[in-house]
Amino acid sequence: MEDSGRAFCAESYNECNQPTNSLLTYAQKKVIRARIRDRYTHLNLQADLTEHLWFDREQEGDDE
Repeated sequence: MEDSGRAFCAESYNECNQPTNSLLTYAQKKVIRARIRDRYTHLNLQADLTEHLWFDREQEGDDE
């Protein structure tokens, strides 16, 4: 899937930049929750998920 210009909080996703410690402080969780609940971010995540699900469905149709 190619980059459509949408990004989480205006940052591109890079697995190497993800935190290795899964224990987050309350303040960190609050910031993450606020970013996800942001209307613009929510709509982008929703569009990306829908696109991903349709892509998977089309790929399954090609296998049959």
